[in-house]
Amino acid sequence: MLSTVSVAPALPAFEAAFNAFTHGALIQTSEGPVAIEDLCPGMMIECANGRHTRLLWKGSINLVPGAPTLGDEPKLYRVMSDAFGLARPAQDQTFGPGARRLDRDPKIRAAMGTEVALVPLSAVADGHAVIEVTPVSPTRVYHLVCEEHETILAAGLEVETFHPGPETPISLPEEMQAVFMQFFPHLGHMSEFGRLATPRVTADDFHEMFG
Repeated sequence: MLSTVSVAPALPAFEAAFNAFTHGALIQTSEGPVAIEDLCPGMMIECANGRHTRLLWKGSINLVPGAPTLGDEPKLYRVMSDAFGLARPAQDQTFGPGARRLDRDPKIRAAMGTEVALVPLSAVADGHAVIEVTPVSPTRVYHLVCEEHETILAAGLEVETFHPGPETPISLPEEMQAVFMQFFPHLGHMSEFGRLATPRVTADDFHEMFG
């Protein structure tokens, strides 16, 4: 497995590529649950729909409280066991600031005409089932890229793999897109991430739907 250490610009598009899972998050694989730090490209990851996909890339960064950033202090999200149904998740699990989970609420179907959508955990933090946490020390966060954009199982909770989304090529000038793609040596162009497997909902859109 090729492992490299690089310096990334402190831009939202770059930070989003590394910030969905925290150290210790249990990812379901064909061999059973594996802590994310122990995953290696080539392993088969179990998807929420029951099939398996090959892990192609794992990236991570340190979130450092108090470090200069373009936004607010980084937040983590502690999801309590059974917060979204039986064994979703199967145990308390902490996620990074960019994590999105699969939501099947009928209001999404009514608003978007789709059965499911990916919703940021930040949008559903309520202090009880999903608790927003401000880290007090540097925290390692990760993201994963599989053969396609997928929803995988983290301690039983259905969470998406990384995809830059259609907004990233628009937000980055061409030369910065080239820098961005250097972090994904298995791909030649941003279009090779493929299509989003499931529509996404922003936190603002989610709050509008649910009032």
